[in-house]
Amino acid sequence: GSWFINKDLMLYFKDPEFEKFFDSLNLSGRIYALPQSFSGDYLAVVNSNLGGGKTDIFIDQKIALSSQINDDGTVTHHLVVSRKHNGSQSKYSRHKVTNQNYLQIFTPQGSRLDNFAGGIEKKITPPLNYARAGYITDPLVAEVESTRKDFLNYPSISSFESFGRNIFAAWSKTSVGQKTELVFDYTHRLPVPLIPGGTYQFIFEKQAGAKGSYKFEIG
Repeated sequence: GSWFINKDLMLYFKDPEFEKFFDSLNLSGRIYALPQSFSGDYLAVVNSNLGGGKTDIFIDQKIALSSQINDDGTVTHHLVVSRKHNGSQSKYSRHKVTNQNYLQIFTPQGSRLDNFAGGIEKKITPPLNYARAGYITDPLVAEVESTRKDFLNYPSISSFESFGRNIFAAWSKTSVGQKTELVFDYTHRLPVPLIPGGTYQFIFEKQAGAKGSYKFEIG
């Protein structure tokens, strides 16, 4: 039961009726649907190990978010994602290679980046000319890529829109025995300013199978 609650175990079915049923129980891999009247905050931290061996099991990740609700209806956030590579504890070489991680921060639509620190610039060169080789572009991928935004002052981060969220994305490399830290300062505006006695919701959506520690402060 706890595996389902923590999203460590999810189900997918090719049969639309089965998929619809388990989706209604929030047991599919679908991202959480925010209600239209939602007046609060949302965060998801998603890691993708690309070329980093089998190091995830030895990555100690800590997520700390400090949020300040302002009188004008804006909410300012200070998010720190730290990752420590403890692969030296393993006897296997595959656990000691450098962890290469593509980090995506899912935030409410319309979020604005104010400051960023950490991360690396990573240029990916296609191994071949996909268009000339007859490959076609998936329309959903093309739609997401069309929303990409780069930041002149922060070349190691970009943003794009998907699933009704604004997503900040950055690469990091963490060598064995070392620690890396990525810091995001961003702001988003509530649909209406929060009034005394009003309700403010915070939703943190955990990545399936992810482990680590979390600290959230709202003031």
